[in-house]
Amino acid sequence: MINPAEKSPANTVPPDGSAFDAFITVRLSAAAAIVEECARAMLSDGHFLNITELRILGYLKARSEASISTISRDLGVDKAWISRRIKPMEKRKLVTSKKGQADSRTLMISLTPTGARFYDQIRSDVIPHYAAIVDGIDIELLLKLLDKLESNVRAVNAQLHKGRRP
Repeated sequence: MINPAEKSPANTVPPDGSAFDAFITVRLSAAAAIVEECARAMLSDGHFLNITELRILGYLKARSEASISTISRDLGVDKAWISRRIKPMEKRKLVTSKKGQADSRTLMISLTPTGARFYDQIRSDVIPHYAAIVDGIDIELLLKLLDKLESNVRAVNAQLHKGRRP
């Protein structure tokens, strides 16, 4: 449980809600919406993928193969949603699927050479935009802050789902 006594004055928000627009959740939601809109514009330019499909390709590029359950868990995306997206990606020859060796109920997904080239092309198309988005930002610091924020949010979310307030 989060101990309010451990919070520094800089991390507190006025109890009257007057600074609601300054809440990190509000700011992050707004930034995420803008980034998602920008990403959609970049990906719709002849790539015909959505952001999560691109994340799946990138995830598979870093591995030889992965189960739908593992992809779902690691990317934080609903397993049913990933299952529905795999078939169209297979039709485009971006990924392949096969039954798992240890458990035939498990579907193992792999990136094809075509999928790897496609992912690399998207990366090269997107990098100039990405560079402009992060211009002037200390990426190492940003990643550390995002890791810590994600950890904190997961802890609070777990408490909320157990019926306890932080």
